[in-house]
Amino acid sequence: MAIGGYPTSYILGDTQTVSIGTSSAQSTAVSGKLNVYRIIGSCDSHIEFGVNPTATTSSALLPAYTIEYIVIPEGEKVAVLKFATQNGTMYITECTR
Repeated sequence: MAIGGYPTSYILGDTQTVSIGTSSAQSTAVSGKLNVYRIIGSCDSHIEFGVNPTATTSSALLPAYTIEYIVIPEGEKVAVLKFATQNGTMYITECTR
C-alpha cells in the first residue's frame, strides 16, 4: 500500500493463523482499532470477509506468499478455502503506525 507514491510502513502486531483446507475456515473476530491487517497465505487460497463469512470458489483469490494489506472492520472475520490441491496456513497480522 502506498500513500502519495511512497511505501507505507506499519508496526506489525499480533498474528493469528487459520488452516487453509478443503472447507471454509474462519479466523477469530479482529479487534484492532486501526483495522489494517497484513494477510499472507502459504498456498493459493480464496478469502472472504464479514461477521460470519464463508469462503467459496467464487471468493477473491489470494496467490501463495502474496502480501495484502486489508482493512477489516472491528468484529469481522476472515474465511479461507484452498484453491487447488495444497493445504496451508493463512497469517493475519495486526498493523499499527
